[in-house]
Amino acid sequence: MRWRRAFNGFNDGVDRAEIEQDLLGAIREFDKALSEDRALVEATIGTISCLQSLAFLHQHDETRSAIVSRFVSLLAQVKAVAPDNPRFLWVYGPSQWYAPPGTPADEVARRQATAIATYERGLELARRQRGHPDDPLDPSWGEAELLMSLAWSSLNRATPDPRAAEAYANRALSIVPHWHYVRDILLPQIRRAR
Repeated sequence: MRWRRAFNGFNDGVDRAEIEQDLLGAIREFDKALSEDRALVEATIGTISCLQSLAFLHQHDETRSAIVSRFVSLLAQVKAVAPDNPRFLWVYGPSQWYAPPGTPADEVARRQATAIATYERGLELARRQRGHPDDPLDPSWGEAELLMSLAWSSLNRATPDPRAAEAYANRALSIVPHWHYVRDILLPQIRRAR
């Protein structure tokens, strides 16, 4: 709940201190779950995502490097044990996408293409898992989130593709019609770009 509230807070202008408290609270909850069962990949994925958001919040201060170091380490751990987890691929994509200011344009484009390919792979895997659940307790989310990331990425890549972005956003909304960010924020941005 705190994790989702933090994500929504970024889009709704919530005070950054409140977002940070939600992210830290979510990390504590994920850490508690991991202390009970180190094999809970989904809790590690949630922690990675929260740490990525904290790194964004602290992008201009000295705490950022410690945050990045921790989530990079966790990315490597999950990549070693669950490289085909669609939710892992959803949180891995932003790390592939990010390019520091001053990165050459060809490297930016390469990083963006790599992230988009990761989201596409995750989407394919999410669809396969949806049709063949191995365990009824396995998480089923991921497809809509990957579609949202493909929509955002298509709009924000070096060579934007608003048509593809709109198609991905509409597919995400067909799964989660009430998704505020996609419906009320991302889709209007896409339509303005068209």
